[in-house]
Amino acid sequence: MPVTSGTAAGDERLIAAARTLMDMVNASFDGASCADRPCVLPEGVTWANMLSLAITHSLDAASWPYVQGRSDIPEKVRSAWERRSQLSLFRHVRMDAEREAVFAELDRAGIAYMPLRGTLIANYYPCPEMRTMSDNDFLYGYVECDGQGVYRGLGSNDTARARNAERAMLAVRDVFAGRGYEVKNLRGGNHDSYHKEPCYNFEPHRHLITPTGPHGFYYENPWRLAKPVHEGGLRFAMDATDEYIYTVVHAYKHVVGSGLGLRIVADVRAFWACRGDAMDEGRLVHELDVLGLVEFERALRWLAQDGPQACEECDSAKNLFEYLARCGAYGTREQGIANRLSAVAGKAGPLGGPAGKVDARARVHYVLGRLVDREVIEASFPHASRVRLLLPALVVIRAVRGFARHPKRLARELGQVLRSR
Repeated sequence: MPVTSGTAAGDERLIAAARTLMDMVNASFDGASCADRPCVLPEGVTWANMLSLAITHSLDAASWPYVQGRSDIPEKVRSAWERRSQLSLFRHVRMDAEREAVFAELDRAGIAYMPLRGTLIANYYPCPEMRTMSDNDFLYGYVECDGQGVYRGLGSNDTARARNAERAMLAVRDVFAGRGYEVKNLRGGNHDSYHKEPCYNFEPHRHLITPTGPHGFYYENPWRLAKPVHEGGLRFAMDATDEYIYTVVHAYKHVVGSGLGLRIVADVRAFWACRGDAMDEGRLVHELDVLGLVEFERALRWLAQDGPQACEECDSAKNLFEYLARCGAYGTREQGIANRLSAVAGKAGPLGGPAGKVDARARVHYVLGRLVDREVIEASFPHASRVRLLLPALVVIRAVRGFARHPKRLARELGQVLRSR
């Protein structure tokens, strides 16, 4: 049974349990025993609650090294926790082998690729299997060097680069089709999606960040931030500073989108512990300032390095921690709706700040934004959306099709919008 936040008392219990969970994760990182770190459960919270919360935040494997030393955990809960930790190890072993096989085929196809996010961050944890994995993310494309050591997508102009990006996408699709994968998404959003049983999920990225988003300008040419791992090779990597900046940017995208869970705090701790010495902190601060993410990164790093006690020292860290605790690893649809409404109304964000009011204007703005979402329309109608005169008709078709396919979900969304204050 999960720890819920439906009431004021439930919310307090959730935040207290989340602090205890992060204390356990930090104890696992430090190799501390239960004698060193008692980690007393909050009043009204059971070990079953703690396991449920750990799963919600994808921290079950990260907390297991500490939990396995406890003698006061019911056997049923202990066994379930251990099974999940073993499953994480199993997935890592299989994913690592499959990923390298896929990359070998990309090499043969002449396609450049750069592993991203969890694929890399898992290796910064004390043990890779402590970091639960769901997807294998990587950037791909045909690339060229401009002669000054800076890489970019292949092509002399935007049209040529777009044509080569399409060729690369089809070539990658053929690689996955040849390995028995099912196409889950092609051309939609920033990445494609492929799945194969029992546990293989790949998300090959055409872009690192939505081009029309607030940080799209920074990643217009993501290859400029990377270099080949081996001279003349097709596997690319960013340096520690740029990899960390992208980790922060990607986290922020989710935080202000549908929410993000506490695993990002563990990720940041792992990153600094493993790669902190390679960071250029002067450049880091400058680039974060360009991106408008200095305060967000500071709060995130404070939580990662000081643990939950940072909440007592910094209001922005406290606000961020409590927000993450309520969201879960991948956020929720309800949180996404609330965040979009808040952005329109100028309400306080995850770091706190002045609050606005969700009025009739904000609700109308939200509904229109959902109806006329250019990015979604282009993904849904990749060819027809290129004809401007067809856009009004595509908006109507998408709306009608959406209500026909998901009437209950959209009715709930509309109800939440109308009830918001």
